[in-house]
Amino acid sequence: KTLVNFDHKTGLHSYCPLTRASDGNYYGQTLSGGSQHAGTVYRMSPAGHVKVIHEHGADENGGRALTQGSDGALYGTTVVWGTSCERLFRLTLDGTYSVVHTFDFAVDGCGVYYPMIKARDGSLYGSTYLSSEGYGVAFRISPTGEYSQVASNVVGAVGGPLLQGDDGNFYGAANFNGPSN
Repeated sequence: KTLVNFDHKTGLHSYCPLTRASDGNYYGQTLSGGSQHAGTVYRMSPAGHVKVIHEHGADENGGRALTQGSDGALYGTTVVWGTSCERLFRLTLDGTYSVVHTFDFAVDGCGVYYPMIKARDGSLYGSTYLSSEGYGVAFRISPTGEYSQVASNVVGAVGGPLLQGDDGNFYGAANFNGPSN
């Protein structure tokens, strides 16, 4: 059964996984559509009713997965036009939007392709794919919404989502580098 047919107003190209938030609704991003043609963040009720809660600006493009933080807000990234990097944003469930961090290719790397994970310490952790040095970085968003880099020069560019093991350490895969690339 089809619940929703998206259109230009609600957003187009919704190919990321949905995030079920603490309010019981599902949240997602679209790659394009909306009044700025740059994508939207939408809320979908379990019955399939969709409401756009944020439209991305004309200088960015949405489309990546969202993660709910300990503060109840959604965190995600958008690609910034004219650069090869993203913005990390915070969006409350009622639609209040703020930029948490703008990634710098030379410092942070770019390409936050995978959803951030909520760790046992209440922080969100994620990784970038690649930097000008050829390596990605791992980053943290504290429970109060502050960005910090936790590891740089992650060998081989992170090629998948991070996982937290029972031992508290984080694990991930690399796309390249090592003896067999």
